[in-house]
Amino acid sequence: MPPYKIKPSKKAKIMENIVYKNLNLNCNSAYLIYIGKIKTWGLNKFLIKPLVDFYKRNVEIIAIMPDFHKYYPMDNVIILNDRSKELSSNNRHVHKYPIKESNFCKLVSNSRFIQELFSNILKNQKIIYVNMYQNEEEFTLDNNKDIFIIGPKKELVKKYNSKTNQYKLAKNHGLPVLDSEIAKNIDELSYIFREKKRYWKEGAYVAGEYGMGGSNSLFAQSESDILNKFSNTRGPFLISELIPNSKSPAVLGVSANKEEVFIASVVDQIMDGPKYKGSVFPSLLDKEVINRLKEYTLQIGSIMGADGYKGIFGCDFIVTPTNQIYFVEINARKVASTLENSLYIKSLLPSFPTIPELEFRAVTQGTFGIDVEKISQKTKGISWGISYVKTLQNKIVVKDIESLPQEEDLFKNLDYLPKERKKRISVMEHVGAGTIVDRGYLGRVVTVAKDHESVLRNLRTGEKMVWDTVKPC
Repeated sequence: MPPYKIKPSKKAKIMENIVYKNLNLNCNSAYLIYIGKIKTWGLNKFLIKPLVDFYKRNVEIIAIMPDFHKYYPMDNVIILNDRSKELSSNNRHVHKYPIKESNFCKLVSNSRFIQELFSNILKNQKIIYVNMYQNEEEFTLDNNKDIFIIGPKKELVKKYNSKTNQYKLAKNHGLPVLDSEIAKNIDELSYIFREKKRYWKEGAYVAGEYGMGGSNSLFAQSESDILNKFSNTRGPFLISELIPNSKSPAVLGVSANKEEVFIASVVDQIMDGPKYKGSVFPSLLDKEVINRLKEYTLQIGSIMGADGYKGIFGCDFIVTPTNQIYFVEINARKVASTLENSLYIKSLLPSFPTIPELEFRAVTQGTFGIDVEKISQKTKGISWGISYVKTLQNKIVVKDIESLPQEEDLFKNLDYLPKERKKRISVMEHVGAGTIVDRGYLGRVVTVAKDHESVLRNLRTGEKMVWDTVKPC
């Protein structure tokens, strides 16, 4: 059969914020739609097999993303970013500009071209499955009953991403929490800080109601720190005692229901103050501490599952030098290490479902359909790590990175890894020469090595490879 012919209407052409597309669709294929950041695009590959079983034909991926890069390693890409389009139209450069997930989902939902794309696809398949980085209220295309989200409902995503709600949940269910207060507005936040600073000798951790990767949080040493960061931000806020010299582990899980929660891994996060930079697996924390972290996350996942949350989530904690654990937050979305965890599980246990497959089963069947406790990970002396290379100032990328292995290749044949001399390092989603990055993501370094220290060295090597490609604008 011939390929789809999608000719946007005049109205679609007028309203678009599309800066790039390379669609080549075929009527013989069914399509999975991915909506979200480029860094988690690779998770879609794990959904091909269950969707082939569902559609009984070939399945391809269409990716709708906000990340405007010079090159894309995948087909069927649509890049939607109003600010990138505006900036790129003014000169010859590609402009990568950060955009809030909620604003991006609104652009997607309001795009006539995307609306017509969905309508055309539904003429050729009875259901469109949509895989999202994070389901947002602003995404409204799923009001059509034939468009189905692989992941938790948006109202539950909002509920469990609320910093104040997370704190109340943890405290009410007996999890160890930091000395904290909820402030309704900036004036109340300043008052609480003034009252608490005599007891909180190391300062305060302050977080806005919503935010990813520490972007809406602060380690505050003074009231002016708080006012400089949050004076134009609406409350509520969560303010907590700052505990110095703490480790920052994160636990990845999937919830199907109250009784079925899969705990995938515990990683040590690489942090820059409150901002997330990367992760290393396995955690170097004591085994007893790791087991308690898993128990706390299992408890939270069960609570979320009982509330109808079906999908991937993560929990962040801090651990003091004396091994005291404190709950920090829930991430009700596909967290940073989900792809690497999936590749690792697939390498060690090829017959078991991966994390995206478990999420798909949870959403479509309400159960994992398998005893997930049997998915026990044996590290075999293997470690892996990721690092997100981000810039705080505008940079121009002046050269590309030479060809490196694909991420999935790093996780193959792990039994040979301890004897290998060549380092397993790759840089994923590098934005490409000629791109201006207006703060934010330059690329993602991934490595697999024999131990934790080797991972950290390899990450530094990969980070240097990225930084060597940029210069100030």
